[in-house]
Amino acid sequence: MPIPPRGIGDLCRAKALGNGPGAGGMADLARGGAGGASPLKALLEPYPSERMTCWPVSARVGNVKNNDPSLIEPIAA
Repeated sequence: MPIPPRGIGDLCRAKALGNGPGAGGMADLARGGAGGASPLKALLEPYPSERMTCWPVSARVGNVKNNDPSLIEPIAA
């Protein structure tokens, strides 16, 4: 038997986990709900490497003070 929520925070957590009154939160979504396969499962698939592009960038990328479009421009390797 589920423990009743003591306050609004408990109620919100219970609903998000899908085990509170009117369940159907994240747990239901992760299970796929009534529709079968989970829509979240697609997010676990790695991005296809053939669609990725890599190039060397400036060492300036490693400093949080730098924030401009030149940071993603390719440099000579």
